[in-house]
Amino acid sequence: MGVEDETELCFTPASEQTYVFNLTGHPAISVPCGFTEDGLPVGLRIVAARRADAALLRAAAAFEVAAPWAHLRPPLTTEPPVDVCSRAGTA
Repeated sequence: MGVEDETELCFTPASEQTYVFNLTGHPAISVPCGFTEDGLPVGLRIVAARRADAALLRAAAAFEVAAPWAHLRPPLTTEPPVDVCSRAGTA
C-alpha cells in the first residue's frame, strides 16, 4: 500500500474541513487552546484573507497571549493510543 492509498484511507471529517483553504490560497493556522474532558487536544483554526499571512500570525500570537496554553498538559493514561483512522466516518 503506497502513501497515497494510506492518505485516502485516513481522510477524516477534519481533513475535509481544511483542504479548501489549500485550494483557495487562504492562509490558515491551528492554535492549541486546551483539552476536552477526555484529555484530547482542541485547536482553534484561524483563517485570513489571501496574502494576509502577517495578519494571520499576529492574530494567532494575540490569541496565545490572551489564552495561554503552554503550561497545560493532558492527563496521563495507561490506555493504548486510539487509531483515529480506524474511527473515521463513525458517528
